[in-house]
Amino acid sequence: TRQYATLVAVLLDTQATVIDQILHLNDRIIGKLFADAKRKHKESFHNKGKSINEKVRLYTRVGNALIEARKNDTDVRARHTMRAEHPRMFSKNNAQNQSTISYISLLV
Repeated sequence: TRQYATLVAVLLDTQATVIDQILHLNDRIIGKLFADAKRKHKESFHNKGKSINEKVRLYTRVGNALIEARKNDTDVRARHTMRAEHPRMFSKNNAQNQSTISYISLLV
């Protein structure tokens, strides 16, 4: 009977230890999942920010082109087409001119 009591006490202590280890492991897994999700969100937000900044710059160029055309009473599409056809005369970045022309064509 004394042996059974000792065996039960050892089993109860082992059970408590195993449960503590399981809870600790669960906390580590959940913590890692949250850290990974936070990192992925941060990267995604950073990448979206770059895209948004590019769009803002494009809209700024389109807006400036429209304002300038209105001031000079000129055809915006013709002016930007000329820029796209002769990029060295006007700008070093032909891709910017092409995207600006695309948006202006949609707006006008």
